[in-house]
Amino acid sequence: MDCTTDAGAPLVVSRYNDAAAVLSAAQDFFAEDELLTSLPYGILRRLSRTPDLYGAEHYFLSITTPDPARAGSLEEPMSAKSRVVLLAMQTGRWPLAFFVSPRSPEKEVREAVVRLLRHLNESGQAKAVGKVEGQSHHAAVLAALWNATAADACLPPLRVRQHDRFHMCERVVDPSFVIADDDPTLRIKKATEADVELLAAWYQSFRERLHDPTDLDGARRMARSWLDGEEGCAAYLLLRRAEHKGEPETPVSLCLTNRETPHTRTISMVYTPAEHGCKGYATRLVASVTQIALAVKRYCCLFTDLANPHRHLLPPPFNYIYYKVGYRTHSEWDTYETGTDAAPS
Repeated sequence: MDCTTDAGAPLVVSRYNDAAAVLSAAQDFFAEDELLTSLPYGILRRLSRTPDLYGAEHYFLSITTPDPARAGSLEEPMSAKSRVVLLAMQTGRWPLAFFVSPRSPEKEVREAVVRLLRHLNESGQAKAVGKVEGQSHHAAVLAALWNATAADACLPPLRVRQHDRFHMCERVVDPSFVIADDDPTLRIKKATEADVELLAAWYQSFRERLHDPTDLDGARRMARSWLDGEEGCAAYLLLRRAEHKGEPETPVSLCLTNRETPHTRTISMVYTPAEHGCKGYATRLVASVTQIALAVKRYCCLFTDLANPHRHLLPPPFNYIYYKVGYRTHSEWDTYETGTDAAPS
């Protein structure tokens, strides 16, 4: 691990070389609010198992309160007396994501964001930042500070690109949505190696909907990671049973879980091909997978894009299916993008 401190600085900046080191060092941070930290915790767990899953380049940074006994030391700053204020990470071509401790007052958060931006500039990592994501109010602080110095640092400005909502569910409110084992028309199965080509093709289509395409090899690799991932990672296919004996079942929807903490499991992708849309398949599948998760966890969570270009395929309001199942809003998140063509903030 690479650690840097400033003499007399109230916060300590530490950079890590691998995901496992972050998981070990920030255990208390992840335990503070499992819902808020389920995203970084889950990603770091996957990367500790498959370090190059999202590419070879990683940026992991923590900003902590100092341990008075180590003031001015270049030793590892994490100890029982230090506390994580902010955790930042960027993997491959994905956005720089940062997460803030709910225990930290706003003044401390702002100082941590200033330290993050300073490290990004001094390390040269800022040049690799194309997008930044975080909770809406924290992301707005970072964007304002970034833009205040962007011209002097020869960096493009940040503008809001996407608004997301984080949802949590403790109970499926209508059990009739859950698909029973003896349902005459639908069946759920966990995907296997035999389904990799279908999963890869659907993942490509999903990414195309997000205007973020991937190649087939990358899609296959991602699909296999769902099958070989850690506990809680699974791809669930919804199959429509054949009408006549001897005919094959038809895959109609996909739901993926791939991140979990001790008390949460996250649905990270829901996809229904256009030809099977508006038939209630996604609602039934999400309800069933949520029920599977809640059998072993306290919460099931998911993110939704509030500006999804395919929201017209769902009844109003957008994300209606998740509210029908029992999901409720937990927090708002924003993604900012560099460049003048980003959406105006």
